[in-house]
Order: sequence, then C-alpha cells, then structure tokens
Amino acid sequence: LGLARADERVTSLEEDKEKANEAIDDLQNRMKASELRHEASDRELQSIVRRFEAENSNLRESLQKSHDTQIALRDELGKTQSRLSTHENRTQSALDRIRGILDSHGVRKPKLVKMIELCVLYERTAKEKNYVVTIDTVFDGNTNANLPDHIAAFAFDYATWIAYQADHELLLQLVSGSNPEELVYSDDDLGPRRRELLESLKTDLCLALGAVHHDAGVLKLQARRLFVSRLMEGVDAALSKHDT
Repeated sequence: LGLARADERVTSLEEDKEKANEAIDDLQNRMKASELRHEASDRELQSIVRRFEAENSNLRESLQKSHDTQIALRDELGKTQSRLSTHENRTQSALDRIRGILDSHGVRKPKLVKMIELCVLYERTAKEKNYVVTIDTVFDGNTNANLPDHIAAFAFDYATWIAYQADHELLLQLVSGSNPEELVYSDDDLGPRRRELLESLKTDLCLALGAVHHDAGVLKLQARRLFVSRLMEGVDAALSKHDT
C-alpha cells in the first residue's frame, strides 16, 4: 500500500514537473516573442527618429536657404532702390538743366568737348601717318570725321556767343548803372571785350588739350597748333558778321 502511494506521488510529481516545464517553455516563448516585438518596436522607433532627424535637418537647411535668400533679396532691393534714387536724381538734374535752358534768356556758351575730341583724333592721325595731314582727310575708323564741318559749326556758335556776351555785359552795366547816360553803347567798347573772349577760348582749349595729352610729341603738337589755328580763324571770321 505504501509503495503504491509512493508511485502515485512520483507520478503526480512527474506530471507536475512536466506541466511546470511546459509552463516554463511557454513563458520563455512568450519572453522571446516579447523581446522580438520589443526589438521590432525599437527598430521602428529608431527608423522614425532617423526620419525625423533627416526631415528636421532638411527643414533647417530650407529655413537657412530661405533666410539667406531673404537677406540677398533685401540687399538687392537696397541696391535697386539706391540705383533708382541715383537715376531719379540724375533725371531730375537733367530735367532741371533742360528747364533752365528752356527758361533762360540769351545765348548759351558752346562746350569745348567736341572740339577737344576732334583735335585728339587729328593729333592721333598725324602720329599714325607720321606727318600732319590736312584737316579734311581725317577718319574716325572707317567714317570721315568731317572736321571742317564741325569746326565751322562750332566757330559760328562760339562767335555768336562772344558777340552776345560782350553786348550783354555792356548792356548790363548800362541797365544797372546809377548814371546810364555816362555809358556809351558802341563798337569801340565791344571790340576789346570780344578780343578778350576770343583769346580766352584759345587759352581754355590749349589748356584742355594739354591736360589730355601733356606728353604729346612733335607731330601731335604741330597738328594741335594747326587745328587750334583753323578753329580760331573760323571764330574770328564768324565774329566779323557781328561788327555791323
């Protein structure tokens, strides 16, 4: 009887052991499954973190580019506004000069710029040809510079201005003087002043040409003297029409 009970007890213990082993195996399997799910969840989380970091990096880069673009656009806008302001000021100055010309009375003094350019061209031609050519054979590239026409037109305009300026100065004294009857408006008074203005033209032109080519050689100086001489002769001749 005792042995039978012992066998039953052993059998019961073996069954309990088997059940315990099954429970342990089941628990281990669950733990492994849980670990696998945890690892999968961790990998997914890491993937999400990496995507977030990449998107965050791209966003930061986009924001930086947008910021740089904004700064560049602001700088360009400032430059554009500055150019517009400069253009506006120049336009206004040009309009003021035009308005001044339109509203002014009398004769405007001709500028020497064109004559200086033509004389420089004449000097350069003499240097290239190695002799002083005649006034009417100068070319600017393939185009005839037509120096005689330019000189004649300038001489006429400058003579007109000299006559006007001398007359204007004398008339100004006559109008503004306290004893106008003491002043006589005659050619005897105008002649010397016209000569002064004519000599002033020669001085101003020679100084300007000297500043442009201060180290001109012999040929250029010969060409310059001929050019200035022809110009002065033209102005003097044109001025004679105002003697009457």
